[in-house]
Amino acid sequence: MAGGLPANAHLRARRWDVLILGSALPGLAAAVRLGMAGLRVLVAEEDAAARTPALMREPFFMPGGPVLDACLKALGLPLVQRRSLEAEDLAYQVLLPDARIDVGVPTLSLDEWVAWGLAKPDDATRALNEVNQTGTAIDEELLGQDLARRASRIARGGAGDVPELSAAYATNPAALGPFIEAQEAVLGGRANQGSVDAVTARILANASHGGARFRDASLTLRSVLRRRIETLHGEVRTIGCPFGMVELGDASGIARIGPDDAWLGRALVLNAPANRIAAKLAEWEQAVPALLD
Repeated sequence: MAGGLPANAHLRARRWDVLILGSALPGLAAAVRLGMAGLRVLVAEEDAAARTPALMREPFFMPGGPVLDACLKALGLPLVQRRSLEAEDLAYQVLLPDARIDVGVPTLSLDEWVAWGLAKPDDATRALNEVNQTGTAIDEELLGQDLARRASRIARGGAGDVPELSAAYATNPAALGPFIEAQEAVLGGRANQGSVDAVTARILANASHGGARFRDASLTLRSVLRRRIETLHGEVRTIGCPFGMVELGDASGIARIGPDDAWLGRALVLNAPANRIAAKLAEWEQAVPALLD
């Protein structure tokens, strides 16, 4: 056990099939899919995260295009709700120390790349054409078979028979490097390693469809998925006190310090980017709970 509970503490335990620790979008999507498979799911989020304004938690529009609709359909969102999305030329902005670059449909991105000195017009056109070609190929692969399995394979670096992003990205590496790395860090959960692989290509190409948002300004993808979880698939609870990680029998989860109770799942999902988890494990050194080994 980790987290400061006394060794002789008596815990009241509640159990679910799956406990998802953290309420970021990937975990909410996982919660819906697990619930659709018939599992009882709890999503636990810290109180500070629950109080964060929606715009800060979901600060950019969803990239649009056919993959978005396929994803929302796979999450069980009805057609009427999917049709409530509207398209925008802008997908998001990349803020650098000396630039603020709008990213979206090709004509918008082309103007921005040239205006901010990321590439000359001919180089920018060639690079964006490569992005679109690669994005189309990856879209076709994602939509051709099981979406979740294909997305998982692409996330691990395998994109199948798709074009590579090539020399167009070497035309002005001093300018393009920070621009690409910023998107990788936020959208890919990792730092760029100097190569434009399938994950990078997917991130860059996804925005070429522009953005999408709900016509009802009060709705975000997070709020829609959260409501679906609470209505059909399980619970979303807030952790308002310190907690430690605990393993009891065949279940893992958290033990809340103060209430002295445990929220447990037969499976535990840490809903955070892999690089953040790795950094935390390195920080803990020898104090890593056995269940995380």
